[in-house]
Amino acid sequence: MFKKTKRFLAVVAAVIIPGLAALWSSILGKLNLPSPYLPYFYVGTVMCLSGLAAYWTHLKPARDLEKPVLNFLTILAETPLKLGRKHNISPRINLMLLCRPWYFVGRKRIKVVWGIGMQNSPDVRFSCKCDRGVAGEAIRTQRPVLADCEIADKTKFGFTAAQLEQTSHVTAVWSWPIYETNTAGEQTGRVVGVVNFDATRTGAMVKLKQYNDSFERDLRKLCEVISTVV
Repeated sequence: MFKKTKRFLAVVAAVIIPGLAALWSSILGKLNLPSPYLPYFYVGTVMCLSGLAAYWTHLKPARDLEKPVLNFLTILAETPLKLGRKHNISPRINLMLLCRPWYFVGRKRIKVVWGIGMQNSPDVRFSCKCDRGVAGEAIRTQRPVLADCEIADKTKFGFTAAQLEQTSHVTAVWSWPIYETNTAGEQTGRVVGVVNFDATRTGAMVKLKQYNDSFERDLRKLCEVISTVV
C-alpha cells in the first residue's frame, strides 16, 4: 500500500556508495592508516553509520499513502464530516503520523499526511513534537482526547508561537490514536499516529458533547479502518 521501493533503494545506496568511496580511498592509500586492517574497519563503520542514518531518514518517517488509499479514506471520512456539517460546526479531519525527519535525527514528530477541509488553512501541513497538543496527549494516553480550544489554556499545549498562530482558528479538537497492525491484521498496541476531528466554528464543543454518541461511533469506525492501512 505504500511506496516502500524507493525508500529501500535509498537505504541500499546510502550503505553501498559511502562504503565504496571509503574502500577506494583506502586502496589508493590516501587514508595513510598504520594498520592494513583499519581500512576495513573504517569502511564497515562508515557503512553502518550511513545505513543507520538512511534507516531513520527513509524508512521511519511517516509513510507515503498512495492515491487509492487516500481516495478510500476520503470516502470513509464523509460520514462523520456530514454529521458535523449537519450540526454546523465546520468540521475537518486529518491524519497525523509519527515520523523521524532528517533534521531531527532520533526525535519523533507527528505531521499531517492527509486531511479533508484543510485546504487554504495555515495548518494544512502542520507538524510538531509527538508529545505536544491534543494529539500528543492522545498518543501519550493511548485514548481519545476531546478538547475545547476556546477555553483551554493553549500555553499548556507546548506549541511555539508560530504553531499557536497556525492553529488559532480551531475551536475544538477530538484526537483518536491509530494503532499499528501486524501482517495478520491484528493490532499490536503500538500507536503510530492520530486522527483529528476538529471544528472551526464557535460553540462547536456544545454540539460535539450533545451528539457525542453519534460522532464517537463514526470516528471509531474510521480509526479502525485507517489502522489497517497505515
